[in-house]
This record gives sequence, C-alpha cells and structure tokens, in this order.
Amino acid sequence: MKLYKSTNVFDEALKRINWLFDEFENIVVGCSGGKDSTVVLNLCLKVAEERNRLPLTVMFIDQEAEWQHTIDYMKTIMADPRINLRWYQMPMRIFNATSQTAHWLECWDPKAKDLWIHEQEPNAVTENIYGTDRFHELFPAIARVEYPNTPMCYIAGMRADENPKRYVSLTTHAVYKWATWGTTLNKSQRQYTMYPIYDWASSDVWKAITNNGWNFNRIYEQFYGYGIPLRQMRVSNLHHETAIHSLFHLQEIEPKTWSKMTQRLAGIDTAGKMGKDDFIVRDLPFMFKDWRE
Repeated sequence: MKLYKSTNVFDEALKRINWLFDEFENIVVGCSGGKDSTVVLNLCLKVAEERNRLPLTVMFIDQEAEWQHTIDYMKTIMADPRINLRWYQMPMRIFNATSQTAHWLECWDPKAKDLWIHEQEPNAVTENIYGTDRFHELFPAIARVEYPNTPMCYIAGMRADENPKRYVSLTTHAVYKWATWGTTLNKSQRQYTMYPIYDWASSDVWKAITNNGWNFNRIYEQFYGYGIPLRQMRVSNLHHETAIHSLFHLQEIEPKTWSKMTQRLAGIDTAGKMGKDDFIVRDLPFMFKDWRE
C-alpha cells in the first residue's frame, strides 16, 4: 500500500540525503552515467555545498564496454572541481549475454590492451586489490578496503517502480535504523548502500533534470529518437542481458564503439547481423520438437 504525503519526492529525497550526511562522515556517491544516478549526484552536490562537505567523493566502476556517450559524460563530472571522482578501470569479469562460448568479458585485461574498447584515464584506479573480480561484489569489497573498520554510506540511484522485487526489498525491512530504502554492504563496519530516490517515477527523474538544467548523458536523446521504451533505456555495459536491447542500435549510434566491440568480444557481430527479432528467440523454431532439442 502506498501512503501519499503533502510534500513532493524531490524535497523528501533532500531530507533523506541530509539525514545521511548527519549520520555518516564518509559519504560516497555512485554514478553509472545513468539518469537515476545523475539525479542522486546532483542532489548530493546540493547538500554537500550547503554543508561545506566538498569535494564530494563519487565512484564510477567502468566496465570497459560502455557507451562512448557515457564516457564523455563521466569526463564532464571529472572536470567539476566540486567532485573527487574515483574512476575504477581495473580487471574484472562481466557476463557476456551475446555468446554461447565466450561467457565473460575480462575487462581491462592487460594482455588485451590493444583491443580495449576505450582508453584508461590518467588518474584511474587500475589495480584490483579488492579480492574479487565480480562486479556486484566489488562494492562491499571496495568499501571494506578503502574504509577499513569505518562507517560509510554509499548513495546510489535505485527506484522501486522499476520492478516488483525492488519495490518489496526497498519498502519492507529496516536496513539502517528506521530506513528500509537501502542494503547492507558490511554490517559489522556499519557500511551501507542507501537509495534516497527509491520512491521516484521516471517522470520525476526527467522533471528534476529538466527543471534544474542538470547535465545528463546524451545517449538518452539517442534512445528517445530510436523509439526505445523507457524501461529498455539501459546505460550499462553493452553485452549484459539487461542492456542487450541497446546493442542492436549501437552500430548506428556509435559505429566506432561497435567496431571495437566486435574485435574485443565474441557474439557481438553475430547479434548485429541477426538483429533483435532473430537473436532474441521467443518462439520455438519449427524444426525442433521441444526446447531441450
């Protein structure tokens, strides 16, 4: 059941962020280059400026197979003197949903430097000292290593309306004190991820960006021009199962990125030649009697 207040989600998010700044000395903002993290970044910047807590530490884990639009957007963030951007470009493994044989992209593999999809940044974190090479495991691992035995809060953009599972997880059980809208990174060290815009809709996100004139990743304009549905506008690595729909527009939107990806990763060229309707099989092909065959 939803309970509506007389205030709006923008003001409520600011209240939550102010509370987190009260609770934690160490604040890190996650930014993927997507619209939700753009909103969280700008809200946190507003609070940090008002509280004299600049520069704001921002984390970007670069999965190598990123849109060039995303890289360009992150460079504008890096150039902002109010921000201390921690840009991670280190070896990790990302699932490849385009191939039945090459199941992983070994991101930033030193042995494949000549094939990297884009170059490393001069001040990037390039050594993986965190004890894991899996993307989602890196967040608690980085917090544990860089803030040893120290409370910290990682603030990120996740919204409950994106799927029912998220809605339940972000509204059911208290994670930190009374707040349900988060997850635990390392409980013994009081390290948490919190999602202050968990109750926003997509329209709230774009209204905030537009009304405040915030800079954003221009790949969304390309998505809109191609008629891609809102729920499929994914700013993520281009070969993951959640972002694969965007892959079929890559060769038109960013032909140079497409060319580099076909050289770097098996399955990309096949997906492009087959197209979305043939590559993503929904109906059993006529020549087979069942899916197992």
